[in-house]
Amino acid sequence: MNKRTTTRDLVLIALFVAIIAVLAQITIPLPLVPLTMQTFAVPLAGVVLGARRGVIATLLYLLLGALGAPVFSAFQGGFGMLIGTSGGYLLSFPLVALIAGLAADKFLKRSTNSRNKLNNTDGTNSLNISNSDPISNSSNPAGNPSALSSKIPYVWLALALILGAALNLTLGSLQIAAITQIGLPAAFLAGMTPFIIPELLKIILVLVIAPPLRRAIENQTS
Repeated sequence: MNKRTTTRDLVLIALFVAIIAVLAQITIPLPLVPLTMQTFAVPLAGVVLGARRGVIATLLYLLLGALGAPVFSAFQGGFGMLIGTSGGYLLSFPLVALIAGLAADKFLKRSTNSRNKLNNTDGTNSLNISNSDPISNSSNPAGNPSALSSKIPYVWLALALILGAALNLTLGSLQIAAITQIGLPAAFLAGMTPFIIPELLKIILVLVIAPPLRRAIENQTS
């Protein structure tokens, strides 16, 4: 890794630490844990930055907050936040970024490479395509494999984002149960149920926003 790449990585990581901190302040108060946009910013970091840089960004965010920087929701900070009722959600952030980043590194990169190969062979295959059965190319989905293959990476990425959200809600609920002693059913009811629909909406936002951002960043270095 050269100096230019290292500097660029540091800038991107610092940028997403700031994005997570800013979006953490967009909150809707709930009885035990507020609904925030952190859980949008964290998988966004994983998809856009990739697994390694996304994990580093979330770890730095948690470190800043643990040291007292007011980067958590409602401009809070301090180690107590990590061992409080919100701690399970916060501590899951590196794992959420890791899952999203690994999926993006594997499937989005593969999708881009496949698209490039198809574009490179368009010219050489155009004569063969024009001489083939026009019905199979126009009306049969199998005649256009790129249209199908381009959707597959997003399906896998969506599944990875759902897995990350489920992990975040599960760890958060478990810590609520451990701290409040209200029992697992009540903890999961309070710590998971109110967040399911918002998390699904955030996943859709990540799927729409993150892949183009990732491609734009990758194109700057190509």
